[in-house]
Amino acid sequence: SVRDWDSVQGIPSASGSHGPYPAQGCTTSTWCQMTWPQELSAYEQEFADEGYGAMSPWLTEFGWPGNARAAGGYFPSYAAQASDLSEAYNDLLSLPFVKAAFWFNLRDYQPGDPNPDPSFFAHYGLLQYHFTPKPAASVFERLARANPGR
Repeated sequence: SVRDWDSVQGIPSASGSHGPYPAQGCTTSTWCQMTWPQELSAYEQEFADEGYGAMSPWLTEFGWPGNARAAGGYFPSYAAQASDLSEAYNDLLSLPFVKAAFWFNLRDYQPGDPNPDPSFFAHYGLLQYHFTPKPAASVFERLARANPGR
């Protein structure tokens, strides 16, 4: 789930970093847990601390798969994909410094075609392979219409 904690081992203890980042919930110098918005805010803080000024990151190729038949963590349901998409974009919309966030992928891979990716990558699309929208597609469209220019 998007709300799960993330292990951020590199930010607070990387050579030359200014961590830990108490404003983001990190109070140790060797290991801490942050939510995704906290982690992105910590990166923004690190860039600012190093004199780069306000950063305007673009998040590319992120997302979660959605499957007609759920089968564990790597093959969640269509509903889980739609929920994860909604949570992620609502988190990103709360971070004004994030300028763009590109979902991976528009449509699922063609069933049965071999590819070098792990099998769950075939289900990241907002559309099924034959262009039938998944529930995540309508969530994505609703968020895009509600947030023009973001």
